[in-house]
Amino acid sequence: MLPVTATPDDGVTVVVVSTVSLRQDLQERCDREHIPIVEWDGRRPLYHAGILIVMSESAVTKAFGRFIDEKRTMQQLDWIVIDECQVILESHADWRPEVSELC
Repeated sequence: MLPVTATPDDGVTVVVVSTVSLRQDLQERCDREHIPIVEWDGRRPLYHAGILIVMSESAVTKAFGRFIDEKRTMQQLDWIVIDECQVILESHADWRPEVSELC
């Protein structure tokens, strides 16, 4: 899956990934296709990103929640996509319990 290209004025598309390998694969494929994508960093939120990739553990943090709330309020949140969502839905409570908060 590759997200559609977006311009900064279009808002943000958030892609939630559950594993480092998925994140790396998506980043590499976007780079090959010259699709600009940035990775979420809670210490330095990127408010100008068109496509933002975030690990599932980070997607349930307060900082990310504030970011999403702000984008929603400003009508700048286009999409939230959960890549390989079955990994999250089928995960066990003792394996990365914070991931279950996405459900």
